[in-house]
Amino acid sequence: MENSFSHIEIIENLKQHLLPCFHDLNEFDVLFPENELQLEMYNEIAPNFFILLNKMYFDKFILSISRLLDPAKQFKNENLSIFQLIEIANATNYPKTEELKKAIDEIKLEAEDILKLRSKFIAHRDLSHSVNNDLTVAPIDFEKIKELYNKMAKCLNEIEIHLELKQTFVSYIRDMYGATALVRNLKNSLIYRDMRKNYDKWQEDEERAKTSKFYKL
Repeated sequence: MENSFSHIEIIENLKQHLLPCFHDLNEFDVLFPENELQLEMYNEIAPNFFILLNKMYFDKFILSISRLLDPAKQFKNENLSIFQLIEIANATNYPKTEELKKAIDEIKLEAEDILKLRSKFIAHRDLSHSVNNDLTVAPIDFEKIKELYNKMAKCLNEIEIHLELKQTFVSYIRDMYGATALVRNLKNSLIYRDMRKNYDKWQEDEERAKTSKFYKL
């Protein structure tokens, strides 16, 4: 099967889809670490919002992994997925094509429950499973999602090396103006609140607070 686009176009677009997923992983890791005190902070401020945010992140992870694991071609339609790497490997005589195919097939097998959730509950709503609440899937945790993204990035890097292209660099550096800033400011707001509880001259403090442009927010 010949692709409608050049190998480099496909690889660059795969990279543009995959790299933001690692940014999302970083943000999720900051927002939802295994930290009871941080969970307590969310429960004090806006518990329902953070429950929803957690679910939205998982839905996004499930959808992006599912898209990346779509077949390279469905009927007359071509998909931007890591299975395109096998097509590129075949077309460019990559000596480890069989190993690459095996690695990608294993990734899809490991993601079986994720793909099932996408098909039955997220992209579509299966009537029978919805009414009977009988869809059985293994627990999907953050580490599993992270592992799948890392394995896909490794496959992409193999083809980039084969074609002598610049390798995709996966960064786990935290965005200081994203979730990190949010958590820091939420923490500071509760610290300030607790300080005020012990502040004798609260009326003076209230008057000073009125000078802030955020007072009426």
